[in-house]
Amino acid sequence: ERGLVEASRQIDGSMHRRIDRLTQRLADLVSGLEAAIEFGEDVDIDAPSPGEVSDLLNGIERLVSSYEIGRILREGMRVVLAGRPNVGKSSLMNALLGTERAIVTPVPGTTRDILEESLAIEGVAVRLIDTAGLAASSEPAEAAGIRRAEEALAAADVTVWVMDGSEPLRSEDAKAAALLTGRDPIVAVNKSDLPPRVSLEEIGRLLAAGDIGDATFVSLSAASGDGLGRLRDRMAEKVRQALASPSREPGVSVNLRQKEALQRAGSALRLALGTAEANGPLDCLLLDLRQALDALGEITGRVCREDILGRIFSRFCVGK
Repeated sequence: ERGLVEASRQIDGSMHRRIDRLTQRLADLVSGLEAAIEFGEDVDIDAPSPGEVSDLLNGIERLVSSYEIGRILREGMRVVLAGRPNVGKSSLMNALLGTERAIVTPVPGTTRDILEESLAIEGVAVRLIDTAGLAASSEPAEAAGIRRAEEALAAADVTVWVMDGSEPLRSEDAKAAALLTGRDPIVAVNKSDLPPRVSLEEIGRLLAAGDIGDATFVSLSAASGDGLGRLRDRMAEKVRQALASPSREPGVSVNLRQKEALQRAGSALRLALGTAEANGPLDCLLLDLRQALDALGEITGRVCREDILGRIFSRFCVGK
């Protein structure tokens, strides 16, 4: 339902109106700066201030940030179950889905490819992805599955790192945990129905050894179902956090092509901001602002030279 609402908002043109307003403000800065350079003696206008450029840049960045939120609402949030072999990832996937989707055996390496199913959390589609166990393998099919698992992990919105609480830590755990660098994983310590052989403190030290963000720990048993509710709650928190970006432009989401054009505009505006803050040459500032305007024009329709001249002659007493 939320995906449909978001799609309708995009269709109704609210996003284009926001980009068009930014384009018009930027075109005014460009025309004013061109007038100052070309007709300096005839016009009394200041160069764009750093604050003006910064305001435009902030507007661009808010729109760029809406891409990921829109993608999640359109395509679903990617939640990847990862970890070394035989820790119970497939059993956990089946437990979350309430159906025997993944094959489960005591033999490590049973899952050799990506398995994906959907469920809803907080009204948002979640793409639950089971992966092959992360470990070195010389067997071609298993090695290919591990490569796909690493690719899925790199593209994950949420990582659920599954560990076996009934066994001591292994070297494989440390090697696999290295792939969590820069992430804020949910650490699902599975098999709580069996006697514990590893503590949360030990797991915490393992994660602290790498550049890993804030981990959330959940003790659970995929076999008995104990702790599954807590895991769903943690996943729901991740969904809410993803959809509550403070920098998001409310009510809009851009697509990939629009995001890339906005990023080009943002890069040019960052250069312009540096020039404005340093009181740099006006022609350099103008070049950067023009590049930003051209990038926005890829979305709204280009502002041509005649448009800029028209703004100059309508706003300033030149050529009369």
